[in-house]
Amino acid sequence: MVTGDQDYFYSEEDIRVATEEAHRAGLTIAVHAMEGEPAKNAILGGVNSIEHGLTLSSELLQLMKDRNVILVATEFPEDHNVLYYGGKRELAKQDALDFNYRLKRAYNIGVILAFGTDVYYDVPGKNRIESNYDFLEMWTKAEIPNKEILKAMTSNIAKLLQIEGERGKIEKNQFADIIALEQNPLEDINAIKSVHFVMKEGKVIRSKK
Repeated sequence: MVTGDQDYFYSEEDIRVATEEAHRAGLTIAVHAMEGEPAKNAILGGVNSIEHGLTLSSELLQLMKDRNVILVATEFPEDHNVLYYGGKRELAKQDALDFNYRLKRAYNIGVILAFGTDVYYDVPGKNRIESNYDFLEMWTKAEIPNKEILKAMTSNIAKLLQIEGERGKIEKNQFADIIALEQNPLEDINAIKSVHFVMKEGKVIRSKK
């Protein structure tokens, strides 16, 4: 669902009805919201996640934690914001600082985080994978430990999609979805950029020898 982008936004009751119907069908429900009453209505309405929430207050972040609502964080880095603002570097820089501050607050409050990007645009000189990697800098600048970034990319997303019983971890009774890296991402999160082995459900998809 999308709320808060127009003059009209969904009430808490609207959200609750949609959420109950989705859950009855065995589905999770995600809501695109940035801040304020639209986001609060979504949280109180029982959604599974807030997408973006780039300017959420600490009070709403606390409410998300209390209700186990996952934040799919999409902190756009400065160079990406420049594209949005048509080259206006100062506006882009301030947005990146504000987004980073919100991400840091969310982590410190204890909100469950999922790694997101929302890269629907082209960054000159980069493909979509390289553009997505740019978002790592926002997490490191927010001083989020590498272990928690990896959880945001794996087990937390499995939790959001309600498939944590079969995916998101390397352990017994989980699907063998595994990648191997050249370096340890717990020491340097940028190590995830160098994948040399991929296994999907026990089948080797890629192996660099």
